Amino acid sequence: MDSIEFNRLKAIVDHRYFYSTILDTLCFREDLNLFNIHVPVKSQENSSGYHRVTIDGKTRYLHRITFLFLYGYLPEIVDHIDGNPSNNSKGNLRAATAEENSMNKGGVEGVRVRNGRYQGYIGKNNKQICLGTFGTQAEAIAARGTAEKIYFGEFKRNKS
Repeated sequence: MDSIEFNRLKAIVDHRYFYSTILDTLCFREDLNLFNIHVPVKSQENSSGYHRVTIDGKTRYLHRITFLFLYGYLPEIVDHIDGNPSNNSKGNLRAATAEENSMNKGGVEGVRVRNGRYQGYIGKNNKQICLGTFGTQAEAIAARGTAEKIYFGEFKRNKS
């Protein structure tokens, strides 16, 4: 994004939105002025859980727009501290490099988030085996643990 496009985007964001400390999210400025209530920005969630908004005819990620509004610049990457791409609260967003962001992926070996649910998986003989999709991270971790016993046996690594 060049500086002209950045400055235009920043002006639009500053004009249309404000950050509600009550709701801990980005809200429409117009709705506050008309009704004196806080209305969160309307967005569409993609299959990876990231929320997107359309600004000036372009689709943009809500976490990046929120970061721009809060801090006045756009870093290389905006990282979700808790790993939840739907949590765009001020305390959950930070600037990161690609390397730093990669250190904050999932956190649990063999478990990933897909469409807001947790998928367990394990690798054996250079193939990835899906263990199922679960409503909670704990269920996916349990499935992974059971699969490690089955597939790895005595070679299962003990995690400290």
